[in-house]
Amino acid sequence: VHIFNAEKNILSYDFDFKIAIHNGSCVYRKNTEYILSSSINFVAHLESSHTKINSVSISDTVLQNLDHRLRQIFVPDGIFEGNKVFSLKYKIGI
Repeated sequence: VHIFNAEKNILSYDFDFKIAIHNGSCVYRKNTEYILSSSINFVAHLESSHTKINSVSISDTVLQNLDHRLRQIFVPDGIFEGNKVFSLKYKIGI
């Protein structure tokens, strides 16, 4: 991210990102094209309210499904909306 902002970014501001990952079910209603999902609501709130800029947050559900080597790059980051959440151990783009 830092190299992109320094060398290729044509925007008048730095490019930043926040990523949140969770898994769960949803219901799609074709006749109304409406998606109903507490999982989607949770991950949207996690990204907008909890995830730090230029970082990744994951739920405990996702962490438990990761290979043990990938689990090592995440650290506990508290409880959000009743769920344990984790964030990257390392900063991205610095």
